[in-house]
Amino acid sequence: MVQMNRIKVVIDNVVYELSSSEPVEHIQTVANYIDRKIKNIYSVKSEGAINPSLRTLFVSLNIADDLFKEKEKVKVLEREASGTRKELVAAKEKNEQIEKDFAAIKKELEQAKAELRNAKKDRDERNMRRQKNAQANQAAQATQVTQVTQETIT
Repeated sequence: MVQMNRIKVVIDNVVYELSSSEPVEHIQTVANYIDRKIKNIYSVKSEGAINPSLRTLFVSLNIADDLFKEKEKVKVLEREASGTRKELVAAKEKNEQIEKDFAAIKKELEQAKAELRNAKKDRDERNMRRQKNAQANQAAQATQVTQVTQETIT
């Protein structure tokens, strides 16, 4: 069950007892707003009393005017928010594309590093074979020199 809040408010120097499911602070804010609008009508009219129905009409027109102005502000803000949302979506899409591009470049870099490691390994293996061949050749030449020396001696 909805709890009803009861509050006494003063509007146009008259005390009203109201009940509402709205918070007391909200009811008081609304009542103060209406009271200010009525006082504003009195401040504009300098001669004599204002007919109560005319006063009600003026207050209603002022409140309706405020409402329409606020609705227009909301429309402007919604348009701005819509534009901002579109910019955000575009930025997210661009970011996703950049992340995809980055991932592809990172993959290419890893492949290039692997190729470089393989090339260095192949180079090192070739150098090792050359060294072994050179050592074998030196050993063979040394053996030949030794054989030739021994043959010459004999």
